[in-house]
Amino acid sequence: MVFVNFNIYDQNHKNLIAKLKNTISDLNFYCAKFLQKQGIEPQKNALAQAKNIAPSLLQPEIKLILKRYEKVIKCMPNEANALFYGTWIFLHDFDIIFNDYDKRKQITKGNS
Repeated sequence: MVFVNFNIYDQNHKNLIAKLKNTISDLNFYCAKFLQKQGIEPQKNALAQAKNIAPSLLQPEIKLILKRYEKVIKCMPNEANALFYGTWIFLHDFDIIFNDYDKRKQITKGNS
């Protein structure tokens, strides 16, 4: 992943790039979870996989993840920290969704 708007020789920019790479990794993780929830076997690069699926076939959450991913890869250095922390909050909401989904799945298994 190349962040063309960053100076790789600037230590502050290197730190921002590391944060953005972690952000992309987190987005990929949640994209894979939503693909799996949708019945699609996720590939290692779930973001690229989802980009190749017709948007009309994707869950709204995946569309939001892809939109956030596009912001991250195109961001400027002065936006990086806000995107890093904002994405953490954005993805935290998905943890709530998946915890609820997993609980319901366990209840359903117990009743069958």
